[in-house]
Amino acid sequence: SGCSTEQAWRTILRVSQDSNTKVRNVARVLVATHDGTADGEARALLESFVSHLPASGWPEGPQA
Repeated sequence: SGCSTEQAWRTILRVSQDSNTKVRNVARVLVATHDGTADGEARALLESFVSHLPASGWPEGPQA
């Protein structure tokens, strides 16, 4: 199950603020992680703010 657009936006804003990461970078990394295109740099950035994600985490896309 997913979340609404509003819930996603609020989560991205909160993660951005709590982790001191630009909103565009949080969004880029989460989308790349979800769609399976995250590279090493994106995965490293995800690791820097993953503790700020909701307890349910963020869905990962197809595994390579």
